[in-house]
Amino acid sequence: MTARRRFVIPASIFFALFFLALPASLALAPGVMARAAIGPLTLAYAFAFAQFVTSWVLLALYMRAARGFDVRARRIAERVQTEAVS
Repeated sequence: MTARRRFVIPASIFFALFFLALPASLALAPGVMARAAIGPLTLAYAFAFAQFVTSWVLLALYMRAARGFDVRARRIAERVQTEAVS
């Protein structure tokens, strides 16, 4: 559980801050966010697209880490079961 928390809590905080940064930046600096980033794509649209990419990357990272969490949980369950039988 500790290993899971060490991953989930920072990832959740990062995602929440990253997600809230878009509306905050649109409210606080609309002129900056309206600037063209790549061709007609504005910084706001680029940031919004980055949120989708970030979501998928965090999902992939969590799925990779979760495999390790599952292995650890299985080992603990086996150990507890073995000790209970002994």
